[in-house]
Amino acid sequence: MSFLDDAKEALDKAEEFAKEHPDQIKAGLDKAKGLISEQTGGKYDEQINAAADKAEGFLNKQ
Repeated sequence: MSFLDDAKEALDKAEEFAKEHPDQIKAGLDKAKGLISEQTGGKYDEQINAAADKAEGFLNKQ
């Protein structure tokens, strides 16, 4: 199996998990946002929130 096959398989598994457990994914995103914000002193909050919003938007489409 090539690297690309492995990557596709991992993405497929992640997508399936996200479909089955959206609340856990959202909780993980919130926790990650908080930890990153804390570690960076809030310096990148705008970028972090934008990325998390995009991820949550993807989850809502699933």
